[in-house]
Amino acid sequence: MNWIILTYCIYLICSALFTIWVGQTLYQNGRAYVHSMIPNPEMADTINKLLLVGFYLVNSAYVLFVLKEDSLVQNWSSLLELLATKIGSIVLILAGMHICNIIGLYILKKKKITFS
Repeated sequence: MNWIILTYCIYLICSALFTIWVGQTLYQNGRAYVHSMIPNPEMADTINKLLLVGFYLVNSAYVLFVLKEDSLVQNWSSLLELLATKIGSIVLILAGMHICNIIGLYILKKKKITFS
């Protein structure tokens, strides 16, 4: 069994599922927040969809960018340690992106910038 191929497969599947789950959750629950800032419902939905697409693009690029691994994976223990490190970094990136979006939208709301 080639441990690194198994690690890559598990990593890509877990990262994709986690990214889709987080993206859909933020999209659905963030809709009300975006609508509170943007009175035009069509514009609010469009911006919310664009935020989702941007989220997917940035996260997918990062997942693929850090895919390559030079360390040896020789057993289940090292496989799990590598996966924990890689998926943990994805979770941190997702959290950072979410916080940046919330802060950016808050600043726009505070400055009363309107999209109509």
